[in-house]
Amino acid sequence: TSDPSPAVGLSVRRAGRGDAPPRDVPRREPRESVTARLACLVALIAALRLPPAAGAPTVKVLVPGGFQVSTFASGLEHPTAMAWGPDQRLYVTEDTGNVVVTRSGSRKPVVVARGLRTPLGLAWLDDDLYVSERGRLSQYSLQGSSLVSRRTVLRGLPFGRHQQDNVVVGPDGRLYLGSGSTCDVCRERDRRSATVLSLRPDGSDLRVVARGLRNPFGLAFQPGTGRLYASVNGQDEIGTEAHPEPAESVVVVRQGAFYGWPRCWPSY
Repeated sequence: TSDPSPAVGLSVRRAGRGDAPPRDVPRREPRESVTARLACLVALIAALRLPPAAGAPTVKVLVPGGFQVSTFASGLEHPTAMAWGPDQRLYVTEDTGNVVVTRSGSRKPVVVARGLRTPLGLAWLDDDLYVSERGRLSQYSLQGSSLVSRRTVLRGLPFGRHQQDNVVVGPDGRLYLGSGSTCDVCRERDRRSATVLSLRPDGSDLRVVARGLRNPFGLAFQPGTGRLYASVNGQDEIGTEAHPEPAESVVVVRQGAFYGWPRCWPSY
């Protein structure tokens, strides 16, 4: 069904601070303030993408004390992730298959890459942009204001009900990629499903970092500590009418750890 309401990007900031992007865009490890803002942006865009049902009360966006919410940009179509580029522009993936660029106050983003298979994540490493797609990870190079030289650095990853999610650059220079389960609850045949994966930027040395994560959609490294956090989408088809499914969760990702899916799940 069509959605008449346009998607918007929201800026979450401390009261009294400006909305402009940072002047010095990081190359390998994002600043703490930018990381926090982008994490909030993604969560808020997902929450506000669907319009309320007829007669439903308006949903307010709740933020911690001292923070404010404002519209950063509009005109986006199913945005899934975003990252500041080395050219100080904001790049956004749309699950319709595009990567777009937007700016503060923009109502019409500019398409810079098309034809991707449900892109859900993106991350910059120097002048290279990595985009997570269904079953693969692609790389682009920034040349002037254009993304060029697209190539697939990793292919053949399992997907089904879920797919490959966000991608981030670790303090060790490796890429970390969420890989969702192919089902709601089942025994996976491929050990790379329901995991967090790690690989070198050229696509080699693929490793399973952690298992038992049904759909580790969001990933973020905490500046200063190097800890990797993941937001995990819980199981769907269990529970009661009052509590239709398990609570979503945020976990600290530890090397070699097993987080329970499909045998157990978090409570409310």
